[in-house]
Amino acid sequence: MLEFLIENKFYHLVFELLAAIAGLMYLVKSTRVRPEIKIFIYYLCYVVLIEYYGLLPIYAWLTDYESLSFFEDSVFRTNAWYGNLNLVIYTICFSQVFIRGLASEKLRKTLFFGLGAVVILSIIRLASAGIFFSYTDAYVSTVQTFFIFLCVCFYYFEVLKSDTIVYFYSDVKFYISVAIVLWSLLKTPLDIYSKFSNLENEAFRDLDIEILRYMNIFMYSFYILGFYADYQFSKKSLE
Repeated sequence: MLEFLIENKFYHLVFELLAAIAGLMYLVKSTRVRPEIKIFIYYLCYVVLIEYYGLLPIYAWLTDYESLSFFEDSVFRTNAWYGNLNLVIYTICFSQVFIRGLASEKLRKTLFFGLGAVVILSIIRLASAGIFFSYTDAYVSTVQTFFIFLCVCFYYFEVLKSDTIVYFYSDVKFYISVAIVLWSLLKTPLDIYSKFSNLENEAFRDLDIEILRYMNIFMYSFYILGFYADYQFSKKSLE
C-alpha cells in the first residue's frame, strides 16, 4: 500500500496540500484578497479533501476489498465520478478568477452567461451519457478547457492594454493562468483517452500516471509561487 502510494500518489498529494496551505496563509496574512482569489483558495482546499478521500477506494482495491468491502460492488469503487463532478466545479472556479477582474461589464456579463451555458450543458451531458461513474467525459473536458482558455485570453488582452503589464509578474492571477493553460493542454488529451486507462492497458495507465504526477507538481508549485509573489508585492506597496 505505502509503496503504491509513494510511486503513484505521494508527490502530487503533497504539492496539493502545500498549495492549499500557501493559499490559506496568503488569505490570512494579506490585507486585501479579491473575492475570486478567495474562491480559488477554497477550491484548493476542496481538492485536497476530495483527493485524500480518493485514497479510500484505492486502499480497498489494494487489500482485495478485505477492508472497506462496501466499495467492491459500489459505483464509487473508481474515482471517475468525482473527476467528472470536478470538471463542473473546476470550470466555475477558474473561469470566475479571470471574468471578475475584467473592466468591461458587458464582457463580464457575456462570459458569465457563457459559463452558465457551459455548466448546464455539462450537467446534462454527464447525467445522460451513462459514463459518470466509469471514466472522464472527453466532451465536457474539451468544452471546459476551451472556455477557460477563452477567459484567460480576455484576461491577457486586458493586461496588455493596461498599466498592470508593468508588474504582471506580481499578480497571482498571472501564475494561475500560466499553470492552468499548460496543465489543460496536457490534461485534455488524457481525458479524451481516459477510457483506455485501466488495468488491462498498463502501458497507457503508467503513462497517464507519470504525466499527471509532473503536471500536478508544476501546477501547484506555480500556485505557491504566485501566492508568494503577490503577497510580497502587496506588502512592499504598503510600506
